Amino acid sequence: MITFLSNNIKYFFDFLKMPTEKQDSEYSLGNILKSLITFTLIDIPVMLLLLLIIQLIEYTGIINSDSNQLMENFQDVSLTLIFVIGVVVIPFVEELVFRLYLRFNTNYIVKFILAISFLFGKQFGLNFKEKVFKFWHTKYQYIFYASALIFGLVHLSNYYFSWWIVLIFPILIAPQFFVGLMIGYLRVKYNLLTGFFLHAIHNLIFLIFPLLFFSNTTEKININNTNYQLKIDELILGNDHALFNLSSDSISFNACTVNRITSFLMGIDESLLLSNNEIKSNIKLNLLYKSNASKPTIDNNIILEKLSGIYNFKIDSNFKNVEILELIVADSTKLIKHLNFETSLSAKAKEFDDKLTITNANLFILAEQLTRHLNIRVVYKNENYLAKYNFYIDTENKNRIKDLIESEYGIILAKKYERVLDYKIIFN
Repeated sequence: MITFLSNNIKYFFDFLKMPTEKQDSEYSLGNILKSLITFTLIDIPVMLLLLLIIQLIEYTGIINSDSNQLMENFQDVSLTLIFVIGVVVIPFVEELVFRLYLRFNTNYIVKFILAISFLFGKQFGLNFKEKVFKFWHTKYQYIFYASALIFGLVHLSNYYFSWWIVLIFPILIAPQFFVGLMIGYLRVKYNLLTGFFLHAIHNLIFLIFPLLFFSNTTEKININNTNYQLKIDELILGNDHALFNLSSDSISFNACTVNRITSFLMGIDESLLLSNNEIKSNIKLNLLYKSNASKPTIDNNIILEKLSGIYNFKIDSNFKNVEILELIVADSTKLIKHLNFETSLSAKAKEFDDKLTITNANLFILAEQLTRHLNIRVVYKNENYLAKYNFYIDTENKNRIKDLIESEYGIILAKKYERVLDYKIIFN
């Protein structure tokens, strides 16, 4: 078995040096099964490495995967249906589209073109067929690699478009490109069904198993009526990075605390919302709300009502004088350098390794994020700068955040006092 595995790996890399349409004429079911095991063992570590690299890139904020859309797509779908679609339907359709034509005798597009050529006469058709056949075999390596490349490029739809996607697309499509090479090899060496099985195994490992066995959430509520959809899941481990997405008809929070979600729904700064139970207020949740109404709107009151019902709390308030920091643009030329022209994207905030990345955000969102990191309320009151910007802030040294904001973005934080309502979550 070990010898077969090592030989199979050698044959694969030899094939990649000069791909040819040469089928293994003496293959058996046992060899097919051993090949599937071989390439699954190659697939797992390579994919883990490539996906880790992409995840690290995403943490920088320069790319955004379409996670909110995925949440909406899967929130009402059973695991059985996800399994059928992800492990059977999608791999089968993709194999028909991207790898069926890798054998000349099953390339029905070429066969159709050849059939048309015979309409211009038998001799013309025979000559044209000979040229096509010669081209196919002399240029087959380009055809093979093109199939894997196209397969990878199609999966760029997993990301929101930005110019960063154009610049680093070879890294982003590397997982699908490599899988495409392995599946293509098995399709050529054995048959289409063998490639399909490897594709199905790949999706089972990297799509379905995480859903089945590594679920980090407990469902608290799942409502879907004519007016709205609302799904709230409580994170068991709570180690994910906090994210939120807001659009005209939906809002989602990923790995956000009860305290933070509540303050957002109330329209107040998180620093103003105290709690009588820090453990409960710091429970992390995934929350998705989507309007089903003909004129979609986001009803914060409904979300807050359901959330307070789940965790059995109420909001108390009183006035007090507090010190705040007002965000003021002192040098607009510095700020304009960080404009984000992809205005269709939702605002995102991520923190990784003491680096805070805020993308596609206006200055109100910047003030909200600074409030969390400076432990003092930061406000923005000017309506002149409503454009969206990208901010990259080193949060390791809290005392230097103000200096960095001023030197890099031309923004000063002025100390002021304000009489405000002080809110408190009272858990029963």
